[in-house]
Amino acid sequence: MSPPILQSLRTRSAVLLLGLVLAGCQMNTSGLPRSPGAKHTFAETDKAAQVERLLRMAEDAEVSGDLPTAATLLDHAAASDPRNVAVLTSLGRVMQQMDRPQAATDAFGAALAADPDDPRAVIGYAKAMIALGRPEAAAAHIEPLLEKRPDDLGLINVAGVIYDMQAQHQRAVELYRRGLYFQPDSTLLQNNLGLSLALSGDADGAIGVLKPLAEGPESTPRIRQNLALAYGIKGDVV
Repeated sequence: MSPPILQSLRTRSAVLLLGLVLAGCQMNTSGLPRSPGAKHTFAETDKAAQVERLLRMAEDAEVSGDLPTAATLLDHAAASDPRNVAVLTSLGRVMQQMDRPQAATDAFGAALAADPDDPRAVIGYAKAMIALGRPEAAAAHIEPLLEKRPDDLGLINVAGVIYDMQAQHQRAVELYRRGLYFQPDSTLLQNNLGLSLALSGDADGAIGVLKPLAEGPESTPRIRQNLALAYGIKGDVV
């Protein structure tokens, strides 16, 4: 069976499931009359359950690589509950993977409006701003929350990237070192620290951080690229 056919089947299945989810929330399976108050309570409960089901289905579609279906499911969930941060940040993440930075920004912006202190919303919005080449806008949201949550590794990492983009490499180095204090074995933080050291002109320090990573089991092309950059800054040929 060809990939396009598989994709079509996945999409049809998701649409059918979506219809069942939406229809199922309107059913009264008890057979008993409901009072107006009970009807309202059940409706709210049904809506929350519907949104949760849509979110789980979207996550499954995202994991399987079916991003258009995930986006469709999340759009329906967001329409039903427009202030649900989990739904909005998931939608933003999917939009980023689909290379739709403005749509991602809109979704994360809605999540921020719903809860300005939610790390998922703040980090997602900051990453969207970074993708649009606007590190100053990202910093405006990251820095206040980082003051409240100084040990949040996600915030630390994104803030470090922002400072490197703004050529504030020493601030980035300090942040990455702080993150490594809380999680010494973080390959991501070590790699970003090495890059910041290289960009700040400390090639030897960068090589000291990156060389063990590049030679280790978790080496990646990005790590090796950063190591090559450090050697280049030092003037050595790898």
